[in-house]
Amino acid sequence: MLAKTKMQEIQDLKLQGYTKADIIRYYEARGEKPPSRPTINKYYNMDVIPDNPGARLAKEKSFDTEPFRSAIIMILETNSSRNFCMSSV
Repeated sequence: MLAKTKMQEIQDLKLQGYTKADIIRYYEARGEKPPSRPTINKYYNMDVIPDNPGARLAKEKSFDTEPFRSAIIMILETNSSRNFCMSSV
């Protein structure tokens, strides 16, 4: 996923009249690697850049709910002196 500034830059170039091919040439002229064509298409075709682009990718952690949370805390407190792999908890 692109940084929000790059997304906004693609939108700004679009508003200035750049085509998708022009945007690729714009980045190349600046000595930068342009985003891929599908990425440019995606952000070029958007009307508005989302406030938090990664929000829909965030997942709720199943271990952060009860009864898992209290069980994990109890295991860690009980075995604080032992050296063990966290993934085994």
